[in-house]
Amino acid sequence: MVKTLLALPEKSVLLVEDSTLTRFSSRRTLEEKGYLVDEAASGQEALSA
Repeated sequence: MVKTLLALPEKSVLLVEDSTLTRFSSRRTLEEKGYLVDEAASGQEALSA
């Protein structure tokens, strides 16, 4: 019997937060929930991400 695994779509989020500690904590929590996280420390940085 052959089993086929379906690829699930990846969940991703852009995390924008100027507080380093909050950004670190939020990123860790999101990654534990299965998200791929890109982060930016400001709105300007987020626009170039």
